[in-house]
Amino acid sequence: MNIAFVVPKIIKQGPVIVIYEIVMEMLSRGHQCTVYYFDDIEGYKDNVQHFPCPTKCIKMTEPLPWDKIDVIHSHCWRADFYVCLHLSAIHSHRIRTISTIHELNIYQWLRSKHGVVYSRFFTSLHHYLLKKVDLRVVLSKQALVGFKVFFGNRPMTYIYNSRSIDSKIKLLDDEKQELLKFKGDSVLLGINALLTTRKAVDVAIESLKELLDQEAKIGKEYKLFVAGNGPELDSLKKQAMDLGVEDRVLFAGYRVDAFRYISYYDIYLMPSRSEGFPMALLEAMALHCNAVISDIEIFKEFFTEKEMTYFQLDNAQDMAKAIIEATNHPKGEEAYDKYITCYSPQIFGNQYEAVYNGSDNPHES
Repeated sequence: MNIAFVVPKIIKQGPVIVIYEIVMEMLSRGHQCTVYYFDDIEGYKDNVQHFPCPTKCIKMTEPLPWDKIDVIHSHCWRADFYVCLHLSAIHSHRIRTISTIHELNIYQWLRSKHGVVYSRFFTSLHHYLLKKVDLRVVLSKQALVGFKVFFGNRPMTYIYNSRSIDSKIKLLDDEKQELLKFKGDSVLLGINALLTTRKAVDVAIESLKELLDQEAKIGKEYKLFVAGNGPELDSLKKQAMDLGVEDRVLFAGYRVDAFRYISYYDIYLMPSRSEGFPMALLEAMALHCNAVISDIEIFKEFFTEKEMTYFQLDNAQDMAKAIIEATNHPKGEEAYDKYITCYSPQIFGNQYEAVYNGSDNPHES
């Protein structure tokens, strides 16, 4: 089978990481893959996702070798627009079209970055484009229910993401020394994220203040390592200073392959206010890392209290309590077992291979 992936740009973030995982699985099964993208890599060459298959930069009006393609799998609205623009040629060659929707709610995701008018327009546009493909894939059962409102009886399914970790990719010596010097004898908390309000890193910093106030009673010192950049960075730094915990937080900025740090974290934190699918948490699970997460509904679909220590959303006191609980009763091995049984690359690959072969429900036995 020859599979064409279409994405706006091949940067090491969300949808492109998902494509990488799919490509790895499909190549291992003997399929051919090509990744097509629109944005020239010169603008982000230090953060390019490299693939073990051909990649090609194309223009929106440029046709693909339709007669050699069996499936087109698009990701994000520009890629869906490309499919819609070339739908006549795609149909004439009987190519199956699939789009993965990476957001739990397109409007809310856009609204967190743009104004109301922009968000409404592009939400409506994206919903229109998504109606044109043969199959829509979402990342959770919750998203499946939500998007049914827009797509009715049009074929939809869900496939949980997976994440494989290349154990050969390690921290550089200076990165390791920086981290270990900061950690010292403390319990190290870690967050790898784009720093937006949605990620709720502010709650983690507030919980650090709670832990500091209880330090004499707890008998442990806690520190927080934050790998990531984003619009909230300056605000978070100011918050840490205002709370008097600036020496307990290291804002490391953007780090390539941030998963390299997870093995050094004692507890991985994901205090998110919303998520499509928690890829960084999958990385933590794959590395046997103990984790504390917010009690949002989407997380409850993926994980139980056996694998994760939950805290009440936006409640810093409860988060501090959960961190202490996770310190005393780590669940990293249980999290790893859940990763293997539910989110492994093999399971993920089986389900995408099924939809490429024509199934609208890869969960059928």
